[in-house]
Amino acid sequence: MTLDELEALLEKATPGPWLVHGPSAAPSGVPTQWQHYYEIRVDDGSKDGWPYRIAGTLINAAQSAHDYALIAALRNEAPRLLAAARENERMREALEKIRRTPSMPFPDPGAHSAAAWGRAVYTAWKQIQGTAAVALKETQNG
Repeated sequence: MTLDELEALLEKATPGPWLVHGPSAAPSGVPTQWQHYYEIRVDDGSKDGWPYRIAGTLINAAQSAHDYALIAALRNEAPRLLAAARENERMREALEKIRRTPSMPFPDPGAHSAAAWGRAVYTAWKQIQGTAAVALKETQNG
């Protein structure tokens, strides 16, 4: 799934924060290992006073409570995680542009005086910085 597809799903989903509520008592007659009811909901201050329920189920509390907590946490962190993934893509594009930029040969220390060699290294370093700045700016501007 692409970041665009994930962002589209996020835009269509119920806004957060999503909260895990539970356990609450399950109806009588339910097997012992399923005696907990958990739900994910949004306490959105609805005018009727009831929170909006995203999902709810009788679950095996030993493991599935953790699953519900994970679902809610990932939903709540999705905008930040997507932003970080976009930044990662942008930085990778910039690094790829830098990688494809022809490089200057490193100066031969035996062919120059120490001062000339130092100037050549400094010049190469400045050019690399300039290339990096341009590549990063190009990825920011699309």
